Formats: sequence, C-alpha cells, structure tokens
Amino acid sequence: MVEMCHMAGNRDQLIILLLQLAECLFSILLIHLQDGNSDLGDLSFLCEKLHPNLQKLELLREDKIGHNLKLFHRTITTLKELSVRNLAL
Repeated sequence: MVEMCHMAGNRDQLIILLLQLAECLFSILLIHLQDGNSDLGDLSFLCEKLHPNLQKLELLREDKIGHNLKLFHRTITTLKELSVRNLAL
C-alpha cells in the first residue's frame, strides 16, 4: 500500500499511511517498554538509539503535514519519558 501511494505520487495518502504505521509501531514500543520483563542492557541500548529519533519526530507540525498529530505527539512524549527513565536505570 505504501509503495502504491509512493508510485502514484499521492503525497497526502502516503503521509497519512506512514503516520498510521508509525503510531502502530510506537504503540508496540510503549507496550514493550512498559512491560518490564526485558533485559536492562537491551532496553538501555534501544532507548539510547530511540531518543534522538523521537526528538526529531517531535518537530513535526500539523501545518506542514496537513494531518492531526495530537495522538502522534502524545505517544512520542510518552515514549520519550519512558526512554529517559530506562536510560537512567
């Protein structure tokens, strides 16, 4: 589906699709980080790599994207908080 939108040149549909995929991925990461059954070394490594990317994604704005980003930003903020907490362990 993503490839079809990309090939067709439909930028708006591609952005919406990629945002939905990212939201699903972030939900999975939230569950994984909240679970607490993982190795602390693995979590620290994941959070170390994840944090800079979350900071970049936080800069996305609705006026540039043309899509409501409330849930997206809320999820990113929660992930950032959890990643900082896991880095501190």
